[in-house]
Parts: sequence; structure tokens; C-alpha cells
Amino acid sequence: MRGIYRRIPRGPGAELLRPAYHFSARRGWLNDPNGLCFFKDEWHLFFQHNPKGVEWGNMHWGHAVSRDLLSWEELPLALSPDRLGTMFSGSAVVQRGPELPGGERLVLAYTAAGSTSLRSLGRRSTQCLAYSADGRSFEKDRRNPVLAPIGFMSRDPKVFRHEPSGRWIMALFIEGTSFALLASEDLRSWERIQDLELPGSGECPDLFPLAAPGGGETWVLMAADGGYCLGSFDGTRYAIESGPFAPELGPNFYAPQTFSEVPDGRRIQVAWMRGGSYPGEAFSQQMGIPTELSLAPTPEGPRIARRPVRELDGASAAEGAPAELELGEAPRPIASGEALDLRLEIEAAQDSPVAIDFRGLKLVWRPGSGELSCAGRVARCAAPGAAAGGPRRLELRALLDRSSLELFAQGGLVAMGACFIPRAGAPGILASARGKARLRAEARRVPDLMRPRP
Repeated sequence: MRGIYRRIPRGPGAELLRPAYHFSARRGWLNDPNGLCFFKDEWHLFFQHNPKGVEWGNMHWGHAVSRDLLSWEELPLALSPDRLGTMFSGSAVVQRGPELPGGERLVLAYTAAGSTSLRSLGRRSTQCLAYSADGRSFEKDRRNPVLAPIGFMSRDPKVFRHEPSGRWIMALFIEGTSFALLASEDLRSWERIQDLELPGSGECPDLFPLAAPGGGETWVLMAADGGYCLGSFDGTRYAIESGPFAPELGPNFYAPQTFSEVPDGRRIQVAWMRGGSYPGEAFSQQMGIPTELSLAPTPEGPRIARRPVRELDGASAAEGAPAELELGEAPRPIASGEALDLRLEIEAAQDSPVAIDFRGLKLVWRPGSGELSCAGRVARCAAPGAAAGGPRRLELRALLDRSSLELFAQGGLVAMGACFIPRAGAPGILASARGKARLRAEARRVPDLMRPRP
């Protein structure tokens, strides 16, 4: 595992690429979000972490907390490798009962990945538990593992409480595109209740309900690439009713997970923006912005819509009055800065593609086809109500953060994220069009929330 031995640059690094308002580890490698949970008035974000190198390997659980989902304080490591293996992905729940000190505790469910370290050679992956009464110090269950191996690398337990049945449910990746559901009364003894297939997708399962557009609720089964099915779940069986769906989420979206115990009932998701490049820095990789999920009606049926958490509105400040521009082939500046929340409204003739250059990363919208392309990916944005041959409209929200760009369009039905290295000496954000187009741009500056504290 060469990542352990690749040296972290001495000192803090140049910090030129560190995101201002997306989470990144102070030092070392970061990947999958783990253990997302609201506990004792704090948002807890755990994450796959190599504290000794800037490449994958030597997996620990890093830990950070926040009061607002945007400004994160990184805490000491929560879980470190042991004789059972290195610490792979998992989830967190709050267990309550009069027998517990203070009446509740935070429970981490994680995979101990056997044969990924010298101490664990010859072992297979198992599922384990760790506990915390204060959300700061963690003690592993002395009886670990709580679930014997299922396949060589079964992993990524997503545990949640199913209140109607009074049981804990675990969604577990088995291999390929295969998953299993298990049930438990006490978090320790697990019964395998169903096997599932999610064609085209694997790893990092999540299973959760969303309000259905017509009333009631629909259960979402999602995997690491964002592919998902819609269906029903009664505590014993998950019935797929539609899907799988493979949304275009950009080249750097992976391993999404949702928070448990959210006090206002929102379904909030965080994904790893995998594959970014951060040369010369003491850290590597970042998380996507937390998003609120909902089910939105479409002509093809309900689909997941993603929007940045509402907390971001309060964290940003408007940069003057919105700009109203007529666009042509000569690029026109619409905003400047490294950390921006941009709200764009574009109107263009069907044969007038519009391009926006975000410090070297270009987005192109083709009104005629509805195609939105960025970073080598293409998504389709419908324009309901557009008159035949008339102009088309696009409302777009763009989160620019030093070395990443996240796009949200069509009420969140289209979401794309990409990591990039800004072009040296790049000017502000520029817009142009081949033909007739108008643009209204509101630029909101987001403060630097993620510089490591001494």
C-alpha cells in the first residue's frame, strides 16, 4: 500500500487549492464520507482518511463536527486500524435507552477490512461497532466483529432505525452489483433478510425514505455512483418499483451518504468529490457541498432532485446588484473571485449556444437540445413551456470553490460536480454566446470557512 509511504509535504502546503467552503482534511488523504449523524447539537462527519500520506491506503476514520454544515472543526482520529484490518466505510446511529449513561450514545458501524495490513493478513472483511457517549472519544466493541464475513470483501454497512418494525436495518454491499439487507433487535445479532441487485452500481449502499410527490413516502436504494431505485420497504423486504436510474452527476461524484437524526426531517446528503488533483498540497481530496434531497415529479415519473443546503444562503453575501447582460461572441465578465455562489438566469435562441468560463473550466448550454456540458460530461436540461422556435430559458446555480465547481439546474433534477486546477492568471468568470442571448447573474461571495486552524 504505497500511499502510506508517500511523504506529506512539510508544512501546510501552498493552500492555493484548498476549498473555502467544502470540507477537506487538514493533512493527508480523504475519501468516502462515513458516519453522518446529528448528535448532541452537532453535525458529525466521519471520513475515510490516511493521516500519513496523500494517497489512498492506511485507512482510518477521520472526524469533524459542525454547527452549520459548512464550517467544520476537525477532531482527533475516531477509529484506527487493528488486528481485524484497516477501517473501511460505514455509518452512525444514535442508540437510546435507560441503561445507557445519559440515556443515549453514538454508535459507529464500520467495516474492518481484513488483509489490508500486515496485522490483518489472512483475514476477511467483517462488520464492527464502536461507541461514544460524548461524540469525541470512541471505544470499539470488545466482542467485534458483530457480523461474520459475507464474501471476501463485503463492506460499507449503512445502519438505520426502522421505527414501524422496531428493528435496526443494515444495508450491506456484498460484491459486484449485489447487496444484502439485515435486521437486528440490538445492533449485535444480525439476521440476513433479503438479497438485492442494483444493476450497474456497487459499493456504499444507502436506503432511506423521501416524501412522494403525490403523498406518502418512497424508499430510495442508492449506491456509490449515485445510481438508485425507487420502491417500498416494510421493515422486512424492499420492493423495487422503478429504476435503476443513472443520473449524470459529473466526473467527481462518488460514495454519497445521508445524515441520520436530522432534527428538522430533511434528507441531507454528502458525497466525496473523488479524483481531484492538489499538487504540492499537504491534503488531497474534498467533499461535495451538503445537499437536500427531494422527489420531484417529471413526465417520466418521480426523480431525485438535489439542492445545496439552505445554510449556504445565510453564509454568503451578495456582491452588489445582479448583472444584466446581452451576450455575444466576445466574452463578458459576470463575476470575479475564487469562492462564489452564482445564481444565473439565461435566455437564448435555440440556435445560440451559451458558454461560461469558470477560471479555465468551461460550461456550454445548447438551448436547442437542452444539453448542458461540463468537464467532459453531458446532462439534458428540459425547458418546459418553451414556444416552438422561441427562446429557451435556463436557471442555473453554480458553486465555485477554488478547485471545484458544482452545478444545479432544473430545480435540482440536474446536478453535476467537477474538480479542476484553475488556469494560471485566469480572469473572472466570463460568458459568451454564438447568437442572441441574455444573462442575469447574481454573485454571492462565500467566506473562507475551511482554512486549517492552528
